[in-house]
Amino acid sequence: MVTYGDVAHAAELSSARTVGWIMRTDSADLPWHRVVPASGRPAPHLRRRQLERLVAEGVAVHDGRIDLASARFPLA
Repeated sequence: MVTYGDVAHAAELSSARTVGWIMRTDSADLPWHRVVPASGRPAPHLRRRQLERLVAEGVAVHDGRIDLASARFPLA
């Protein structure tokens, strides 16, 4: 589990929004469900599918928010 900002930092991109744009427009089979906003709350239009996939993988979710403290992967 990583945030858009984590990926932007690791890829030396200027903005987390760039990561979101790439993931939205790229046709590759990206693990989109493992990238979340820094708040840990998925976007409303993805919430149900994303949380279902993450829970199936054993990720802790509380009140619709991913527990980044326990699930976040260190990229640095």
